Amino acid sequence: MKAFLEEVKKLEIDHMTTVSVKKLELSISEEKIFVENGQTVKTLRALFNGLIRCKIQRSEPLKECCNTPACGTHCCTKCPRWSSWLRALRTILVLSILALPSVPFMYAMCVNGLDYQVLSQAFREKGLKSTFDFYTGPIVGKVIVGFVSVMYVLHGLIIVIDGASNRSINKLYTEVLNEDGKKERVRRRMQLMQRIIKKGCLPVKRFGAIFVPCWILMVLLSPLPVLLTFLISSPMVQVIIQLVKRILLRARMLKDNPKSAMRMYNRCEMFLFFFTAIFMVVVLTFGANFLVHVLVMTIVMIVVEAELMYRVLPVVFIMVIYIRDSYSTIGKKFDAFLGTIFNYVSNKQIDEMRREAFKPSDEQENKIFNIPADIDVQSNPSDENTADETTVTVSPSKKRHPKLTPLFDLKDGALRFKMKQFLVFLDNNDNLYISKKFLFHCSTVDCTGAPGTLGENYINATMEFFKIGVFILFIFLVIMAYGSIYYISPTNHLFITLITGLIPLIIKNIFSGGNTIPTVNTSNFRFQAQFKEKVETFNQCWTVEDIHLKPREYNNDDIDHVLRLEQFPENKSDVDLLVVSINDEFNQSLSVGQRPKSHDSSRGQGDSLRSHGDERALLEVTSNPVSNREIAFTDRPSMKVKTILADISVPKSKSTDVHQTNV
Repeated sequence: MKAFLEEVKKLEIDHMTTVSVKKLELSISEEKIFVENGQTVKTLRALFNGLIRCKIQRSEPLKECCNTPACGTHCCTKCPRWSSWLRALRTILVLSILALPSVPFMYAMCVNGLDYQVLSQAFREKGLKSTFDFYTGPIVGKVIVGFVSVMYVLHGLIIVIDGASNRSINKLYTEVLNEDGKKERVRRRMQLMQRIIKKGCLPVKRFGAIFVPCWILMVLLSPLPVLLTFLISSPMVQVIIQLVKRILLRARMLKDNPKSAMRMYNRCEMFLFFFTAIFMVVVLTFGANFLVHVLVMTIVMIVVEAELMYRVLPVVFIMVIYIRDSYSTIGKKFDAFLGTIFNYVSNKQIDEMRREAFKPSDEQENKIFNIPADIDVQSNPSDENTADETTVTVSPSKKRHPKLTPLFDLKDGALRFKMKQFLVFLDNNDNLYISKKFLFHCSTVDCTGAPGTLGENYINATMEFFKIGVFILFIFLVIMAYGSIYYISPTNHLFITLITGLIPLIIKNIFSGGNTIPTVNTSNFRFQAQFKEKVETFNQCWTVEDIHLKPREYNNDDIDHVLRLEQFPENKSDVDLLVVSINDEFNQSLSVGQRPKSHDSSRGQGDSLRSHGDERALLEVTSNPVSNREIAFTDRPSMKVKTILADISVPKSKSTDVHQTNV
């Protein structure tokens, strides 16, 4: 929100002006969009997102349960939600499973009198060499294992606490680097390292292969200075150095300044996170070493026990084939439906997309195109140069949406813009994207070829695989039973199991035509009517990267419609959102806070704002009878008022002038 804050600061205090929203910059995450001709659904990815990343809590059957307090709705309302406890349990289970393979290795390091230790001691007594076994003695081994284990547990606690409190290590890391210009210094040092490496390669470029031996010798002799320079210039070490420098100076200020105490806590937490992450890597390395030994011994046992391998391996191979065949159909259905949606919506904006795609690469930008369903378009050309530009005002249908919904929303401290439109994204590489939410929203249309919901598809695929699995299990039991009676060799076991198990797949692909994916007929009136209904009822929130305002003179006739400082509405639904901009520091950061519960007097409001800092800016999204949606911005350090009335209108040629950034 850098441009937004800079434009607001230019306005005078105690002066009423009006501005229009010239452009919204949205931050579009890759997790929210599908690329054209891309893969939509992956079973392993769905399991990972649902179970490991706990996205299963967003599903309709579990959303209400996961958002309730852990102690119930009729008990303590301040208790953490079930989703927080589930995320913490998920993190503990994942970290425990990752550390499980390292337990035998660490046990062998700290326990005395094991067989391999006795064997190594016998080798040394006879003057023979033995392999390195990582055994350093009972005392030293226990100290190393204990310290590494404590660091691993501490790292897990940091992750669990941050997950339960909705904190993010990435955001915390960025905040610490942004303090006092650390991020800029790190960037300059990285550029310096790149210039040094580039200059180091110049002799090889000038003298050719003759200088290569000398250059290699210089590289071999200079790892220590390069390593020290890299470590000193790394962000983690810079944070540690700054922490050591300021820890004594900050100790006396923590009690009097809570903000400094919180900042110190963030730095300590980040330092512990990176420090314990080193030992977490050590524990995972121990586990990887143990798994390599297990893998080698498994291969040896398979080679030795060839008869068992010939009987079990084909069954496992057939099960993998049928699992892939059953669940790959889901991805094929949604991929075909995605292509149908792209072909259908591209025809609606083909001229605008072609005009944008055929621009030179240095002039082309990331654009968002609105696919109209039920909108009002008003063309207001101002002069000859802008005759091809129109102002597109998107308003919901009055019949379907009699009550306006807020245009802005808050989630995890980020300002989001809610759009009741279906959008198609075109990046500067001429790739088309659509929203994932819209694809799954349209997949339930009652037409031939529509894939339906993901849950129904996964249930059907599981039932289909269960039927095949029962058949394969029956074949395996029959072959195992009669193979011993008729003395069938292990090689014949292998071929019989493979041929018999693949019979259903052969019949399905040859006689039934395989997994034929039906396509949707977009020329069908039924599909067009239902697609229009889906577009009309679709809405999605996008993270706001920045807001560009266009100031103009204020009309005195509209002063009564402005939400003044002392005139907070009695109905809380009239004020949807409060955005608080912290300007008492030099970094122009933006934080978002909820609206105070009580607005009884202007004094209480001023006290609530001044309690958080000296300068505050208040963004209120309000309804107004003059326009569909307006923004009132109030900046009041020392109770001074600066109010802006802003209309949401987007000027552009048919496509919305909302830029897509960070795709």
